[in-house]
Amino acid sequence: MSIAMISTIALNPLRCVSPATWLVLAGAVSAIHHVDHVLRHDHSGWPFIPDVTTFTYSLAVYPIIALVLLLRFRPWLRAGIVFVLALAPTLAHTFVETPLDQYCTWARAPDVNLLGLSSPVLGIAAGAITVLLSILAFIAFLAFLDEAIASRKPVVVR
Repeated sequence: MSIAMISTIALNPLRCVSPATWLVLAGAVSAIHHVDHVLRHDHSGWPFIPDVTTFTYSLAVYPIIALVLLLRFRPWLRAGIVFVLALAPTLAHTFVETPLDQYCTWARAPDVNLLGLSSPVLGIAAGAITVLLSILAFIAFLAFLDEAIASRKPVVVR
């Protein structure tokens, strides 16, 4: 490893991992988070219960992630889409269903989870997964933004 490479990594740790990898990591955490929603059936939706809810629409994240991965030659569009992907769950879990709400569902409401149990540990895990999802999604956005900025062609002044 050269000194230039080490200094680049030290100055920009986002470049240690590709933007696509950050996005796939966020997608994996999103899948775990969706499993949590299914298990807390009062926060689920079609196809797991008959009702179409915001949960149902949130499942669109997976084909959108695939689209972002395919749009390799549109770095600014990728960054914009990932920004929306990062913003949506963060706002939803700030204003609609907070990590504290998720904790309380697991810790105090066994009647609304499919496991039928009260578990503060699962509540803490659900809240932590939600926070981790937002963190990884914003890291993915910053990585895609960095990629888009790096893709700009230099302006030649004559």
